Amino acid sequence: MIDMKQAMLSALSSLPACTAESWEREEKPLPIVVVQDGERSVLARADGLPYLESYRARVDVYAASLSQADSLAAQADAVLHALGLTRVSYAPDHQEDAWAYHTTMVYKAVLCGQWIYQEG
Repeated sequence: MIDMKQAMLSALSSLPACTAESWEREEKPLPIVVVQDGERSVLARADGLPYLESYRARVDVYAASLSQADSLAAQADAVLHALGLTRVSYAPDHQEDAWAYHTTMVYKAVLCGQWIYQEG
């Protein structure tokens, strides 16, 4: 099956931000887009091997300003939609006293080998 985290990181690398698997460990500067694998489960098997899989991932956007966070989240959403993922949640966390503006988005897809099937 396709390595979705790497596919997402690769697709997001075109954005005007650092991309990473974890911000805390890598300590990258703002703005940054972090991709974390979520749930992956087998939907169907063929010859005893996984054939269709359900996949979920979390994408966190961190930026120094509200406008930059909103813009970067919209750009990330467009890139991931083009890759074949469907956004299922969007949660901005804009606090004036925070050190960074933060938006969390969750995506899902159905995978078949190296193919990503976009749902409705």
